[in-house]
Amino acid sequence: MVMLFHEGGLARQLRLSGVEPVLLRGRHRYDPGLVRAANVALEAAGCNVVHVHGYKATIICGLACRRHRRRLVKTEHGLPEWNRRQPVVLCKSAANFLLDQINTRRFVDEVVYVSDDIAERLRSLHRGMPVGTIHNGIDAIDASLRVRPADLESGRLNLGIVGRLTPVKGLPVAIRALAQSEVPPHIHLVIVGAGEQEKELRELVAELRIGHRVHLLGFKANVFDYLAHLDVVLMPSFHEGLPYVLLEAMSLARPLLCSRVGGLAEALEDERTGLLVEPGNVSAWAAAIVRVAGDDQLRLRLGTEARAAQARSYSLERMGNEYRVRYERLAGV
Repeated sequence: MVMLFHEGGLARQLRLSGVEPVLLRGRHRYDPGLVRAANVALEAAGCNVVHVHGYKATIICGLACRRHRRRLVKTEHGLPEWNRRQPVVLCKSAANFLLDQINTRRFVDEVVYVSDDIAERLRSLHRGMPVGTIHNGIDAIDASLRVRPADLESGRLNLGIVGRLTPVKGLPVAIRALAQSEVPPHIHLVIVGAGEQEKELRELVAELRIGHRVHLLGFKANVFDYLAHLDVVLMPSFHEGLPYVLLEAMSLARPLLCSRVGGLAEALEDERTGLLVEPGNVSAWAAAIVRVAGDDQLRLRLGTEARAAQARSYSLERMGNEYRVRYERLAGV
């Protein structure tokens, strides 16, 4: 049984796979009625293990299960992203993080991290609790089924970034790298995604006068079509857990340029399954772009090795089996 807090893309995907999600609708974010609704849904479904993702799910399900014999597993997907430019937003984020961790210690039976880096960074918060790392995994993606989008014009080399437009993703670094004089003009940057930083990024592109080479496309539902046909995938983040975009690009045999941080550095072997670049270093990113753009064989080798690594170490079956072991242990099966 899957509980969601709102209608959206995940709900639609679940229905296509034959699963009708339970939608927990509240009058506001902290509506106590959500706790009652979650408890009713869990009781009706006969659930004895609940797996939560995110602070809201942890708080609501923790409170819903506190007087019942249900066990909670929580996955920590990343670190909090502090927006210091907006004090009110920062205060809300800090309060939510504090509530999340208080309820994690009170109600969660086991914490799972998606990378060893996340485990190390959050270790002190969960001292004394059962913890472990389970890397994310995906099913292999068939690139032959993906149609090349018209946005990815032939005759140029298309670098791409796919994801949220937020400061932690380091997008200005990639844009400034593309503007360096040593980067050939046939190299373009395609950015697929939406987020709070869009206006700032468009202003930077205009300031650098490279609007003809940087293309912000917004949200795209057919994101696999873009990933499958990008010449190189960039992830210039300042931190990451273990993003699914990384695993999807690996499965599609895309050459990867990624920051040497967090789960990116953990999942990729430098010079073999991807190239790792120091975060925030515009000159280093420009040099890496020039190198990978000018070497067809390097791109082919990196993509091929990345696909093999994903199939070997980051499969959906492996991830599912590792979670199932925890569910069965907690349920006493």
